Amino acid sequence: MEERLYIVLEFEQGATAKRADPSRATRFHARAVDDELNVRVGVESLTPTDALDLRREPGRAAAEVLATTLIRPVSVAAATRPSSAGSAWGVEAVGAPGSPYTGKGVKVAVLDTGIDATHEAFSDLQIKQKDFTDIGDGDEDGHGTHCAGTIAGRNVDGHRYGVAQGIDALLVGKVLGVEGGTTDSVVKGLLWAREVG
Repeated sequence: MEERLYIVLEFEQGATAKRADPSRATRFHARAVDDELNVRVGVESLTPTDALDLRREPGRAAAEVLATTLIRPVSVAAATRPSSAGSAWGVEAVGAPGSPYTGKGVKVAVLDTGIDATHEAFSDLQIKQKDFTDIGDGDEDGHGTHCAGTIAGRNVDGHRYGVAQGIDALLVGKVLGVEGGTTDSVVKGLLWAREVG
């Protein structure tokens, strides 16, 4: 039976987590640490039968690694900057201009296509990037920059782009390239954000 890649979670309550089977080929191992729950995450080559057997073991779970892509719109209108001061429609839609909350004291992680950190909407924002696609930092697609801007974009020419303009830092995990990515890149990004956040 053909082997496939699976994301494997091993967890246990208390001070010691179950050790991974050293006989299995693991592409990466990372660890998320919580006061009450120890978790290990890895990617292993398994047959579907082996994965099913693994899921039956206490404290273990497995999910097949799948390809991920962005859903493309049917048509894309040219984006233009508003000609007058105000807020982007999404900022208005969630009531951000009238909210007393700004995101101050909060770090946010965006797991997407990366970010154009030179964009003027991020001029005074601390940004930490990590690439999980082997393409390199930056954003060849624009989707990640758009999402980061909606979250934390500063005012540009009197126009408000971000909902939480007061956040202290933005963690940007590039988990998708122009051709997409995989679910294991997303898991790696989550663990990285948890570790550095």
